[in-house]
Amino acid sequence: MTLLIATPLDHLPEVMNILNSIEEIPKLYMPDPSLEDLKRVSRSITHIFTNPNKLKLEFDSNLLTNMDQLACICTASTGTNHINIDLALSRKIDILCLKNQPGVINQITGTAEHAVALSLAGLRRLPSAYHSVQRGCWDYEGFIGRQIRGLVVGVVGYGRLGSLFASYLDSFGAKTLVYDPYVSVCHVRHRQVGNLMDLIEQSDLISLHVHVTPETQKMINHKSLAHAKTDVTIVNTSRGEVVDEAAIIDFLHSNPSACYATDVLADERYSFSRSPLLTTDELLPHQLIVTPHCGGMTREGQHRAFSHAACLLKSYIEDGDRSQLYKC
Repeated sequence: MTLLIATPLDHLPEVMNILNSIEEIPKLYMPDPSLEDLKRVSRSITHIFTNPNKLKLEFDSNLLTNMDQLACICTASTGTNHINIDLALSRKIDILCLKNQPGVINQITGTAEHAVALSLAGLRRLPSAYHSVQRGCWDYEGFIGRQIRGLVVGVVGYGRLGSLFASYLDSFGAKTLVYDPYVSVCHVRHRQVGNLMDLIEQSDLISLHVHVTPETQKMINHKSLAHAKTDVTIVNTSRGEVVDEAAIIDFLHSNPSACYATDVLADERYSFSRSPLLTTDELLPHQLIVTPHCGGMTREGQHRAFSHAACLLKSYIEDGDRSQLYKC
């Protein structure tokens, strides 16, 4: 048996200690593996510990068909879009993830907090204000922003992170709208709307908290943006694919008071540098804020997530515990 550790853990020695404590199984540490690297060792791998955040490949047919000894993939994440789940399960490969671990993930709030940070940065034009001061200018006129109290904030997706974000905005005095066709919102200060266009039309700030599905892919597009306010701030800490980036650029060009603040890019794992958001040079300084998918990257959050996932894998290997396996 061989355990492949396919994610950086140098900054999390306590997690590496948990994995190293798994008895009678050699460990192969490949923090940034290429497809060719993994193909070379694929037939000896029986277990995988990974995380999608820095992974530049997917566990799909290119890899899984060669991993005929593979018994389990453990990912320290709620998302599993880096794993072909159907193929894995059809090959009787078990999946461990954090999706059904509420006791852990409810304590990981960094992404929702980052959405608040991006909201404030966009509404108050903080990055461009800082760069103005760096250039020797001390003049507030170009940076008159908006206060959250009294603004209409639209929250798209009311799961764990969307509802957290909405609760944080309560303390600022926002008027919160929610669009999520799969939940019923029972909150005295959060009003649910029946369709996305209603939310977009009314919102001064829109924050996206959805998974990528055929329904949500490019849900923010030319058609939906036609309903948006000309000075809207749109925050995305979910996935880049839920936004049509070309449509966002066109919208920002036409609306110089609007802002897009995002922690994610479409296809960021493979070609982030070719994103139109990073190659456009005609936008005003305050219109675009991009951070490198660091929303959930806090010391506290990573410690909880990676440690718990490592313990799940240890229990699976040493004790045969299958009670926490991913279920479709």
